[in-house]
Amino acid sequence: MFRARHSWEAESPERKRGRHSWESPSASGDEDETGSSSSDDDDTNYAEQFIQHQLDLYMIRAITAQDFCISMWLAAKSGIAPAERYGYKPGAPSGHYQRHLSQVLECFLDRDWLYHIDLAVTKEGVKGRSHMRMPVLCPHELIDHTWKSSPALRVRFAEMLCSTPSLLPPAYWDHPLVVRARESNQELPLPVGLFIDAVPYSLVDSAVGLWCILEPTGERLLVSVLRKQMLCSCGCRGWCSYRLLFDWLAWSFTALADGRFPLRQHNGDIFLKSGGRVRGASYFS
Repeated sequence: MFRARHSWEAESPERKRGRHSWESPSASGDEDETGSSSSDDDDTNYAEQFIQHQLDLYMIRAITAQDFCISMWLAAKSGIAPAERYGYKPGAPSGHYQRHLSQVLECFLDRDWLYHIDLAVTKEGVKGRSHMRMPVLCPHELIDHTWKSSPALRVRFAEMLCSTPSLLPPAYWDHPLVVRARESNQELPLPVGLFIDAVPYSLVDSAVGLWCILEPTGERLLVSVLRKQMLCSCGCRGWCSYRLLFDWLAWSFTALADGRFPLRQHNGDIFLKSGGRVRGASYFS
C-alpha cells in the first residue's frame, strides 16, 4: 500500500547504510536485478503491449512491413492470438507484406477520408520546381464528423453559450458569422481555430503541421503535414507551396462558413463518384 508521505521522508534500509535509493536495484521492491517485476502483475496484458510496441516501431519506420508481419506471424504461432490478423508467413515477396497491412491496419482503412491537393515542391535530385499530390484531411469533414460523434463537444459548446458571464471571447461575438446568425435567429457557429507549427522529426529536417482546434474542448484535429525540405525553392521562400495549401484551407473553411458541403473540389473540378464524399448537404444535422 502507498502511504501519504513524501519519498524523502521514508527511512529505507539503503539510506541507513548510506546508499542512495537509485543505486539499489531493488529499492522500490518491484524489480529484481534482471529488471523483472516481483509483484503480482497477472492483470497486465503483455500480448497487447507487445503488439502495440511492434505497431509503434512500424509506424515510425523503425522496422519494415516485412519485419512487422513476420514477427506477428511468429507471435501468433507462439500462442498470441490477437497477432494473427497482422501476421504474414515468411518467404513471401516483399510487396505482399505492405499490401496485407493495407487491408488490416485501421489507419489504412480510413483512406476515404483523404483528400489530395497538387503542391509545388522541391524533390531531391530534380532541378527546378516539381509537383506532388499530397494527401490531406479536409477540416469541414473532420469537424462535421467530430460534432456528430462527440456529445461532449456539443454539451460543452452549449454551456459556453449559456454561461454568464460568457466563456467565449469578444472576438467570437463580434465575428460577422456570429452577428449574422444572431440577427437571423439561426444556430450559432462553432468556434474553430487554426494552429500552424513546425515539428522537428530529425536533426536535419522538420515538418509544418496544421491543426484545427475545437475551442470548446481544446481538441486538435491534424489536417496536413508538409516537410520543410520539400517546400518550393524557386526563390519564393516556400510561398508557391504555402499558397496552394492556403487556397485549399480557404475552400474548406468557406464550406464551414456556408454550412454546406462543397459541390466541387477546391480547384473547381467535380468530385469523382468513387470519392464517397457528401456534397451539398447541411452540417450538424
